[in-house]
Amino acid sequence: MDMNAPSLERAAPSDEHAVSPVIGIVLMVGITVIMAAIIAGFVMGMIPDEPSQPTVNLEFHQQDETVTIAHAGGDDFDAAGVRITGDGMTGELRATANSSSGGVDATTWGNSTSTGDSFTLAEDSDAGLDDGGGTVQVVWDAGDGSTPMDRFEYDGGA
Repeated sequence: MDMNAPSLERAAPSDEHAVSPVIGIVLMVGITVIMAAIIAGFVMGMIPDEPSQPTVNLEFHQQDETVTIAHAGGDDFDAAGVRITGDGMTGELRATANSSSGGVDATTWGNSTSTGDSFTLAEDSDAGLDDGGGTVQVVWDAGDGSTPMDRFEYDGGA
């Protein structure tokens, strides 16, 4: 047998261990760290908080040319997320810092509106009741959508 001829025998193994398990572990740790960073970003505030619609019982009381809307029970809510609109209104109302700006007076239906709070709409006010009557609707605005909270049929002070 020729000693210089190529042999099919395998050389004796040295101290080299397989690299594949080490690479696999490094990749798994790297992927885990990246996923943890992404999840932490979402949890820590990358996703804006949108207040959920409160469950509220609103009562409407009409007297002559005024309608009082009262928070009669349910969740407290931020009036800044509410607008009052409808074909029974001459305009649209939103909660504002004061009533001189054409909005709901913050002292009567303020930022944290709870059971017992109320405010009154009148025909002679800016963005008030339409003297011809119609629907008055309280709408919850959140993000890209809006949901009616309650509605009332105003008969025009008749």
